[in-house]
Amino acid sequence: MATKLTNYDGSVTMTPARFVQPETVDELRAILADDDAYPGPVRALGSFHSLTGCPTSRGTIVSTPALKAMREPDRDAMTFTAQAGVELIEAAQFLRERGLQFILNIEIGNMTVGAAACCHSKDALDGVGFGQVSSYVTGVKWVTPDGELAEASEEEDRDLLRFVRSATVCAA
Repeated sequence: MATKLTNYDGSVTMTPARFVQPETVDELRAILADDDAYPGPVRALGSFHSLTGCPTSRGTIVSTPALKAMREPDRDAMTFTAQAGVELIEAAQFLRERGLQFILNIEIGNMTVGAAACCHSKDALDGVGFGQVSSYVTGVKWVTPDGELAEASEEEDRDLLRFVRSATVCAA
């Protein structure tokens, strides 16, 4: 039976051929490597707060709520590392417990770290600093469409990182 998905306010719905929620990066890699079992287009889905059709697909939707690992913050670099399924409110609590906080107050608490890292949002810094939440991302690791691991950072492939941070590309 197909899974019907609806965003938070009911304005966007979809019924993908496959809806999967991998629990590990290796599961995600296997999904993306198997075109026959998981037809394209394959799209990532966080908390589906979007008011656009960008995260929709008739192919495969990969939802990330189980990918929630967070590493201890690097206090010297003032950074922390989290998997895509961590909600910003969870990340904020994690940081608060360590006496830290985000440099900005993000209004959409259930937005996932993965969405914040790669998509634009209405939450910015009111003209202070860099602007969009994604502008503060210093590195990203992801699984490519063929199931391989890839990464970009400020130190390694800065131009690719800039592309990934603004990857709000919506194609049918």
